[in-house]
Amino acid sequence: MPRSIFTIGTLPGISIEGAYVNQENIERVSRLIEAIPEIETNAYHKACTNFGKMLAKYVRRCIMFNTPPEGVSWPPHSPDYLKKYNVHGFWYLSGQMLKSIRLRQYQGSYYVGPNPGEKAADPVNKYGRSRTSKLTLVQLARLLEGGTFSGAGSSKFTNDIPARPLFRPSFRAVGGTERLKKYLIANLRREVKKYL
Repeated sequence: MPRSIFTIGTLPGISIEGAYVNQENIERVSRLIEAIPEIETNAYHKACTNFGKMLAKYVRRCIMFNTPPEGVSWPPHSPDYLKKYNVHGFWYLSGQMLKSIRLRQYQGSYYVGPNPGEKAADPVNKYGRSRTSKLTLVQLARLLEGGTFSGAGSSKFTNDIPARPLFRPSFRAVGGTERLKKYLIANLRREVKKYL
């Protein structure tokens, strides 16, 4: 182990002569400093991937069993809806939303949701076959998440859809920002240990 000796000038009341520096440690630390951008990027991708897969699984489970995320309640379906679509919830219908929800990456950001360009299928038409809707799955998800309100009161001609929030409450239910932060810190530590 090569060592270099250097002298630090005199401080008031303290003088340090002949401090030893391990050259290998200097090289390791310099490699670590050079690799910081790569370490941060790798830790971010791994943390988002792990958290996102867990969130996608939770959201799909809520859709499959027609149960709201923890801390949220959904209003019951109308009798007309139940008569037409049986017991499937708004989020399930044809199963297309369930199949489409997964972790996705767009321009360096991660999100959990349906395929942005995919058109929503109308669950059942009068011939028993599904057909495509004018709405995309993302538009349908936003509609179901926030609901609609025509403001016409209790008229039988309004088509108000009550809000059935799914994505934000699911994010909170699986641990939210705090859990994502823990994943990020754990992955940063793993990445740094590779260089030490």
